Amino acid sequence: MFKKLEKNGFYYGFPVLLMTTRDKETGKSNVTPLSSSFVLGKSIVVGIGFGNKGFKNIEAGLDVTFNIPDENLYESVKKIEKFTGDTEISEVKQNLGYIYCEDKFKIAGFTELAGEMVNSVRIKECPIHIEAKVTDIQKKTGLP
Repeated sequence: MFKKLEKNGFYYGFPVLLMTTRDKETGKSNVTPLSSSFVLGKSIVVGIGFGNKGFKNIEAGLDVTFNIPDENLYESVKKIEKFTGDTEISEVKQNLGYIYCEDKFKIAGFTELAGEMVNSVRIKECPIHIEAKVTDIQKKTGLP
């Protein structure tokens, strides 16, 4: 069966991750949907745009939690796909229809849980939480 999708964004179940971080200056939590990740040994490798609020938070040296949603959270993930936690929205994101949202947890209907081992929150509704510390960032430019 073929179905043409007319979407601005596209997240297809697993392996979508919901990365949660905290803003170093304000302490506010942020949720970043990611669709590019893999595990290599004891490391998690993710693809994330430089202009993304989640990237700015981890670049500042903060802890991170990767929350793995199940299929029941698909609609919740879709609700936050065009929101950014960054008050300064790049022209590229503006052209893609992104708008600022101070509380993506509320929009998605997610419940914040304190991190167990890191200074980041977990999403209660996700069955798997992977708490981590950022040890290395490899910037690659020129990607579409």
